[in-house]
Amino acid sequence: MSTLWTPEGEHRIPNAKSGQKPASESLNDTSSLPDLENMTEEQIAEMVDKVRGEVLNTPAIQIILNHLSGLAELAAIHLSVDQPDLESAKLAIDCLEAIVEKIKDKVDNEISNAVTTMLSQLQVAWVSADGTSKSD
Repeated sequence: MSTLWTPEGEHRIPNAKSGQKPASESLNDTSSLPDLENMTEEQIAEMVDKVRGEVLNTPAIQIILNHLSGLAELAAIHLSVDQPDLESAKLAIDCLEAIVEKIKDKVDNEISNAVTTMLSQLQVAWVSADGTSKSD
């Protein structure tokens, strides 16, 4: 089951295929990656077609929500260090905000509230980090 993490906890993403690994687990598991150096061009093309097919069979909103999670994590990472990178965090937060505005009416209320809360908390964290860096 795919989920979206927010400070309030995990939220189930609608229409998730059961048994599917979360993206974060898949990214860390390299044991199933193909050996591209020993593959023919035809095998690589076949693999690309398969991946494209999987993407086409996944609802766009699931992929977009996964990207939202990545943007939120990116912002949080830039804000969580001793010397926050406010410019990078702001860019990630601004992109997150633009996407949240576009999708909030296209997802159920629980997901909409979760991503809106996540965005608000990151904005508050940015303001806090900005205030801290100015007082140094």
